[in-house]
Amino acid sequence: SVGREAEYCVVTRDTLEADLKQRKELTADGNSKRSVYVDAAPVRAAIHGRILILDGIEKAERNVLPTINNLLENREMSLDDGRFLMPAKRYDELAEELGPSVLAGRGLVRVSPDFRVIALGLPVPPFRGNPLDPPLRSRFQCRVVWPPSLPVSPGGLSEKLQTLVEAVAATEGMPHLSSDAAYRLAQLLGAAGQHLVPEDARPSVAQALRMVYPVAQLSKAINRPASEDALQGLLNHLRLLGEDSTVSLEAVRATPDGKAELQFTSGSSVAVLAGKQGAVGSSLEGTLVKTPHVEGLLAGLARAWSCGHDVCLVG
Repeated sequence: SVGREAEYCVVTRDTLEADLKQRKELTADGNSKRSVYVDAAPVRAAIHGRILILDGIEKAERNVLPTINNLLENREMSLDDGRFLMPAKRYDELAEELGPSVLAGRGLVRVSPDFRVIALGLPVPPFRGNPLDPPLRSRFQCRVVWPPSLPVSPGGLSEKLQTLVEAVAATEGMPHLSSDAAYRLAQLLGAAGQHLVPEDARPSVAQALRMVYPVAQLSKAINRPASEDALQGLLNHLRLLGEDSTVSLEAVRATPDGKAELQFTSGSSVAVLAGKQGAVGSSLEGTLVKTPHVEGLLAGLARAWSCGHDVCLVG
């Protein structure tokens, strides 16, 4: 932490030049209303010497980049209300000669020398967006923030999973495997330093991958077979292929403390949070037709629930 005030600006494909300067707003003035210009985050940061955080710089369109570059390089920007931002050195020289009141009357505004910009962005490629043009890129010092590595686990499973994540990132055409998905994968397999899923109810690596990294759904139709084959080859190379677990969910029982107890067909159980209204206990016997697909689906839901993951059912 640098202990400085900051202005935050999200950059999207819809961001216009005016969004980085000023916008018009209607304000009530007695019984009448009038429109006034309100400074945007980059202007406020430049005037008051704050840190400007540009989030998503790779999404900026080409016509927006010169505005940012001019503010960074020359400390200059013309505003829609007639004012003009100018660097502190030139402003101070003119203020000595003409006086601050004259400069204010002419609409000249001093850019603080403490003004700094931090831009957050993703590398293009492999991610979608526009690569920064050389003039703007040269204004920044680059720092690569690598995703956090997985905790060390007994048996070297986390090291193999980390190698898998790096191999997927290096394979051309493969969908991105995020660090969050990798951590969820480690949680399901008991390789994240926490044993949330009972050992005898854990899924195989392939089953867990299908939950956190559904490569078939994430890939384009034309790349789907190649992506699935590439992932299968990586699992085989790292010796992570194994028999899928046949353990399913047997029952859900309410506990006295308002939680839910998930009982698996392997005999193990785990207590999970059940929301504000508590759990409603039920046995799954006789309530549904148990096909292998349904049993696998229930087991996957139970494992995700025990890890505290959010779940999206597709299909």
